[in-house]
Amino acid sequence: MTWTLRLYDGTDTEVAVVTKTDDGTYSYSVTNADPEWDDYGVELSGWRKVWSDSGGPTEVQGPKFRLINDPSHIEGTLTPQEHLERIQDDFGSRPEVGSTTLADE
Repeated sequence: MTWTLRLYDGTDTEVAVVTKTDDGTYSYSVTNADPEWDDYGVELSGWRKVWSDSGGPTEVQGPKFRLINDPSHIEGTLTPQEHLERIQDDFGSRPEVGSTTLADE
């Protein structure tokens, strides 16, 4: 199975696609050519590994990014759906992201 997360801007134009398979393969692509979305590629690459959100992680936020540092690595303990739900929660709460979809394709 392959789970797919799609991010859209406020006009329902696709911005990025993120996939995670049952065998653990993680991939992403920024699909919108507008330069304002370029930073999303860097951010999505950081989501390849998943860290726990317990224990009060250190957070740094800039105008187009949010960096969370938590020493509890939980890679391999989440299902593909759970992994992408964490990404969906992060990106879906951003004002420039109009909507998201998550589906088993």
